[in-house]
Amino acid sequence: MRLLVTFFLSLALSLPALAVELTDKSVQKWLQSYSAVTAWAKTKDEKELKFLEDKQNKREPDLTNLFSTAMKDMKGHKYYGELSGVLKNNGFSDPNEWAQLGDRIMAATMAVEMDKHEASSGQSRAQMKQAMEAMMNNPNMTAEQKAQMGQMMGLGNQMVDMADKVPAQDKEVIKRNADQIKQVMEQNARQNSRQN
Repeated sequence: MRLLVTFFLSLALSLPALAVELTDKSVQKWLQSYSAVTAWAKTKDEKELKFLEDKQNKREPDLTNLFSTAMKDMKGHKYYGELSGVLKNNGFSDPNEWAQLGDRIMAATMAVEMDKHEASSGQSRAQMKQAMEAMMNNPNMTAEQKAQMGQMMGLGNQMVDMADKVPAQDKEVIKRNADQIKQVMEQNARQNSRQN
């Protein structure tokens, strides 16, 4: 199901869910289950899962617990039982545990990427603030464009906040598993783009 796959692919950012331990084994187990979930989603009617995208579009973007929020949105839906079954077949008897682990993996992955490209969160914030001020003073931009850019800047600040909270040990686990994470995410993105 393209929409659910797209939705889960867009969940690449979130705050660490400290209730779930992040280890090499848990990352590998989660990646295997993520592939199973996206494969399952592709077999479902796109219209049946459009509500996830609709719910996401109706609320302010919050990068702190996107997998967990998606799982809460799925509760009560006719596909929730099937999704839980897919997760159980892949070693997760509790869908919420799977979602929390996904939140934590994606948060740490984003933090590692940000570490590669940015000197510090202070510098990132200063650059975003400078860009925001220039944009707000641009007479060629409409109020709607400024509002959209302001929302993007807010998401940028959320990303920096999230990255600052990721424990160093989580980053180390992600670094050791970075190739596998990248491979799984790229493979699922390719399969999703072929469906579009």
